Amino acid sequence: MDRTLLAAGIGVLSMVFPAAVALADGPATEAAVMAPSALSSGGAYVGARVGHGWLDATARSGGEEQLYEPKGGFAGILLGYDQTLQGPWSVGGVIDFMTGNERGTVIQPSGPVIFKLEQQWEASLRGRVAYAMPNFTPYATAGLSYGSFRSQYRQVVLPFVAGDDQDLGWTIGAGIDVPVEDRLSMVFEYRYTDYGNDLEPLGTIDGPYEVNSSKIYLGVNFKL
Repeated sequence: MDRTLLAAGIGVLSMVFPAAVALADGPATEAAVMAPSALSSGGAYVGARVGHGWLDATARSGGEEQLYEPKGGFAGILLGYDQTLQGPWSVGGVIDFMTGNERGTVIQPSGPVIFKLEQQWEASLRGRVAYAMPNFTPYATAGLSYGSFRSQYRQVVLPFVAGDDQDLGWTIGAGIDVPVEDRLSMVFEYRYTDYGNDLEPLGTIDGPYEVNSSKIYLGVNFKL
């Protein structure tokens, strides 16, 4: 599943920019003189995001694998800065923080044993490349992501045992920025993140974990 999500993310990146350039090079129309995205002129901006995410997580313990599919909503804030280049291109950077309730449960009938995995929060530091169009700005983003995870374990009727761990991963995505007013724009974004295979919230009880995620964002940006 993780390869499918990564391929989808790369596919989005490969389609967004050729289409944007082709549209930009087309014949001029009345729409072509409309104001581009609020962010196309560069500068600092703040934003808010909400969305839905899916984790593809596998725990390896005692030669066996437990497959989780945590999912849920999340919300967060970000701070970014864009620098315009010659023509419609701009480059910049983004730092964000997200928290949510993406969680999944595995129940083993023989026991019973219950395992739970949850992503508590994540933060990312990313670069951004954008191409300003008359009515919207497509962009690509990539960088580092740092996430915090909690797992819980319970056997029979005993209390849950919980553990936390954090890990650094890489992330890549693409999105579209659509202007609403001079300084306000709406944003739609997809992002894939890979945290590797060495998360150990509960040590050898249920781990280590191999975790990657796919998230869809909807939000707003406000130029400062």
